[in-house]
Amino acid sequence: MREIYSNILIITKKINRLTFDMKRKDPWDKKTKINLKYLKDSLDLKKFIKLISSKSLRIKWNNKDKYYFTESNNSWKNLKYKILKACADYNTTSEYLNYRIDKSYPGNKAWNVSFETKLEKGLLLPNLSKNFKLDFIKKFSVTGGYKEFIIRKCDGDPEDNNIQFYCDHLLFSSKIDKSYYLAIFTNMYLELSDGNHMKKGWNIMDFTSICDIHQKFNNKEKAIKYIKKKEKELSNILELG
Repeated sequence: MREIYSNILIITKKINRLTFDMKRKDPWDKKTKINLKYLKDSLDLKKFIKLISSKSLRIKWNNKDKYYFTESNNSWKNLKYKILKACADYNTTSEYLNYRIDKSYPGNKAWNVSFETKLEKGLLLPNLSKNFKLDFIKKFSVTGGYKEFIIRKCDGDPEDNNIQFYCDHLLFSSKIDKSYYLAIFTNMYLELSDGNHMKKGWNIMDFTSICDIHQKFNNKEKAIKYIKKKEKELSNILELG
């Protein structure tokens, strides 16, 4: 009986995979538009959940000095990367999908601005899958500069000490695993370089932004309480203008 059940499960998975592959168009065909519909049809939800659940691929929080940070060897594996990675299989790569989204060339009109705008406003995930719902959003914006201890940590001065800092906290609910995922869209973070492409150590990221998963929760109220606490702590690294 157990063997019969196992065989049925295998067959069901193969049928689901075949249906999934039939639904998706060939990305290597230049006539195929790599747009929202393509990504929606191609998204492997279980693979995506695994990626956003990974504790090693997140924007992190420094408990001592109260700031968000990422590591340069992982910072490029942001939320956009995770989405495209979950839309890629043995027939294609996330790098190719990224190229098609970002570049305008004969036969392909880039839609990167639309992609990034939807991503940063929290609209992209619910459009890609009914599994996700934007449950809460908290925006933080302030003009100022970095405090001296941050400038010393980063071994230098920011070019402009009158910067418009922002940090948007986007909380998504996920039906499949009954969890809440907190994504951060901010230019209010530091990067720890591993020394491969820049000087090893901390770097001020005042002219760049990042959008990535920060934390996973099993309770909405707990997540909102966490967000509000972080908003109060964020200005710890700034001299407000």
